[in-house]
Amino acid sequence: MKSMNFIAEFRGVIHLVIFILSLSRSTHGAFRDEIKALAGGEVQLPCSINREECGDFHSIKWYKENRRVFVYSPFADFAKAEGELSERAQLMIDDNLKNIVPLFNLSKLTTLAEPKFGRTPRGQELRLLCESGGGKPIPKVTWYNGSDILPGKSSSFEEPDGTGTGKNEVRIKLSRGDLGSHFTCKSENEAIRDNPMSSSVQVDVNLRPLNTEVIGSDEPILESSTVTLMCRTIGARPAAVITWYNGSRPFAEQSPGVKALQEDNTYETQSRISFTASRFENNEFITCEANNDILESFQEEPQRDSITLSVLYTPKVEIYPTNITVNESSTVTIYCKFDANPKNFDKCSMVSEWTPSILDVYYEVEVSLRMDPRSPISEADERNVTLFCDVKMGNPNVLSGVKWFMDGELLKELPQCDDENNMDLCDIDPSKLLLEHVSRHFSGNFSCQGVNEAGWSDFSDEKILEVFYSPGTAFIQKDHDEVVKGESLSLTCGVSDPGRPPASTYIWKRGGHVVNDLAEENEDYISIQVLAPPTFIQRLPPYTGAMATTENFSLSCQVECSPLCDIFWLKDGISYCG
Repeated sequence: MKSMNFIAEFRGVIHLVIFILSLSRSTHGAFRDEIKALAGGEVQLPCSINREECGDFHSIKWYKENRRVFVYSPFADFAKAEGELSERAQLMIDDNLKNIVPLFNLSKLTTLAEPKFGRTPRGQELRLLCESGGGKPIPKVTWYNGSDILPGKSSSFEEPDGTGTGKNEVRIKLSRGDLGSHFTCKSENEAIRDNPMSSSVQVDVNLRPLNTEVIGSDEPILESSTVTLMCRTIGARPAAVITWYNGSRPFAEQSPGVKALQEDNTYETQSRISFTASRFENNEFITCEANNDILESFQEEPQRDSITLSVLYTPKVEIYPTNITVNESSTVTIYCKFDANPKNFDKCSMVSEWTPSILDVYYEVEVSLRMDPRSPISEADERNVTLFCDVKMGNPNVLSGVKWFMDGELLKELPQCDDENNMDLCDIDPSKLLLEHVSRHFSGNFSCQGVNEAGWSDFSDEKILEVFYSPGTAFIQKDHDEVVKGESLSLTCGVSDPGRPPASTYIWKRGGHVVNDLAEENEDYISIQVLAPPTFIQRLPPYTGAMATTENFSLSCQVECSPLCDIFWLKDGISYCG
């Protein structure tokens, strides 16, 4: 009679014990199998019976721990799944198996779960836990980032039968560079040392936008022309959403933007907006705002970038009062007010019933700073430097006064006519400032501010005056005061002022001779007193002798020491003065 294999097929996670109720009295010892299956998949748990040796049986029962989950009886032609496995298990019979199997069969089912795809915000801590069970001896569990071992917290639990579960937990503070990283868990013991089990998880890091910029023309725009600007934000995950603002007001129509996945698995979003420029957009900020889920979840401000528009528009003129009645020969004051960009509009014409008249419109100047000779300057040359405050536009275009600034602080205001002792500074051109015998103390950022009959201008752009000078006095430092022959000594050469540009090379001399091939700077000298412990230069010979009749006999030794040391003679260990 052939052996029969009864297979119960289950869907789910179970630990089963199978009991066979036999009609014969034969008994066999129990043994244990381990079966592994993937969570959510199907698993087959066989129960094999050799009828030639065991005889007929009444029923087969499957247990999960101490709960019956399936029963089969060939006498009653009955097979049924029970409990938590109802409608999840079915029986298959195979009568071709020839293996001998005991009446009591214990199978340990270990369920394997596929790693999940984790998504964690940047800067947050990721906790990874890996468990490996059912091995004997207890498996060693290790986490890897590529080929690098990750330090983690290891633990284990041993079953009564000597098998056990190993665990390893790591905590990682995620950064932008961890996006898409694969962390691998490996399990090994003596049984599978050459081929350890492994499982990996890929990390999806949520990232704030890395950079946002508005791209557009820096040139002035004509009124009523179409303006097109592009906003580009990179390094975001998930992709950023872009919103456009005109000043503090969002544009009524927003571009949906184009999102593209980059090689580093972050998203780049581009959005374009077009509108017709008017005089009201002049000097207005057009702002692009980039936002994504991670900024919102942490209640952080969106990333922004702005561009300031310069819109050129024709003058809008207003003359007031619009209606005035005066007597003949009376003085009449009429005002002409205008708004224009650029502001170099300096004539306002009025035509009366009798004669035309021309009004001269004053407005503030725009200035720039010029330097002659150009920076940098060498202090050793003792040169003079002249600063010029030039008028770029304005009416009138002649400066009546200039304020000169160094590093944002007022340096001089010209002309200077409020002091009788400075009358030579009263009748001068205020747009020029002479710096005599320029030294290191003149190094700084210079700017100017000019005034005409319309008022003071804005500050000019800053110009840097850089004065080169040699390093200050050199000095030498020892790492310790007492210097002993044969021991190491470190000497440090420093300077009181590194100079401009800072000193980068030095020259060392010993006794007037160069000991290294470096450029020469300002010098310092040091005399080193070297201490030497007593050292024999000429020792006594181990054996020497003389005739007994010799009247005079001498021995000599030579010792090096600093400072000078005393020499003592001993005969048979006793001080000997000869």
